[in-house]
Amino acid sequence: MPVFSSRMVLLLSGLLLLCNAAVARVTLPILDEPALKQSCQSALSKARSGVAKLESLPLKQATVGNTLGAWNRLQMELEDALGPIDLYANVHTDKQVRDAADACLLQFNDFNTELFQNEKLYRRMKAVQPRSAPGKKLKKDLLEDFEDT
Repeated sequence: MPVFSSRMVLLLSGLLLLCNAAVARVTLPILDEPALKQSCQSALSKARSGVAKLESLPLKQATVGNTLGAWNRLQMELEDALGPIDLYANVHTDKQVRDAADACLLQFNDFNTELFQNEKLYRRMKAVQPRSAPGKKLKKDLLEDFEDT
C-alpha cells in the first residue's frame, strides 16, 4: 500500500474538490414560437439602438474603444441571439418554430445589409485610427465589408 505524505493528501483532496465543483456551462435557451419571435425582436431592437448610438457619435470623437469596441460588442450580442435561432431554424421539431426562426434570420440578413450600407457608420469606422495590429486588421476588414456591400 502506497504511503502519502500529509502534503500529498491535502493536494489530492483539493484536486478532488475542484473536480467535483459544479462547472458553469452555457446552455441554449428553450424557445417556443412566441418566445423565439420575442427574442428575435428584442435582439433586433437592441442592435438598432446600438447602431443609433454609434451613428450619433461625433466623428472627431471616434476612438478604437467607442467605435471598434462598440462594433465588437454589437456583433457579439447579435451572435448570442442568432446562434440559437439559427440552430432552431435547422433542427427544431416544431415546424412553427423553424418557420419563425427562418423569418427571424431573414430579418437579420436585412439588418446586416442595412448595417453595411450605413454611411454614418462607414465614416466613423474610417475615422478611427487604431494603433494595434488587431485593431488595424479589424478596421481594414470592416472597411472592405462596407465597400463590398
